[in-house]
Amino acid sequence: SLLCVIIFRYILQIKWMRAVHIMTKFDTIWNSKLKWGMLFEICICLITSYPFFIDIWITQNVEDYAVTIFYELNHFLLVISFIWIYIFVRYLLVSSKYMNARAYRVSILNGCNANYYFALKCLMKEKPLTL
Repeated sequence: SLLCVIIFRYILQIKWMRAVHIMTKFDTIWNSKLKWGMLFEICICLITSYPFFIDIWITQNVEDYAVTIFYELNHFLLVISFIWIYIFVRYLLVSSKYMNARAYRVSILNGCNANYYFALKCLMKEKPLTL
């Protein structure tokens, strides 16, 4: 279901970009730059611990200290899955006042691009010590 939500979000983003005349009606996810972001997000969200990895261990031998280290694969995948924090950060940026329709119009008039980096930069200038 998470994959469906990601794909649906990108479809809605394409529809919004068509509504504000950034993309034409012939543009899709696959012939635009959005496909790489979507595929990257799907790959990141697929990294998680799975129930069929319960008894699988990763071993590492350190010959200098004569030690063998054992990692459970699910714990290793769980640590990697902390990359999901970017979803929360992206939500905070989208819900800020720098990613609304007014900010988009003003940025277009000034020749800027109101994207996530723009919102992050504005928030860091507005509240430098809280970020």
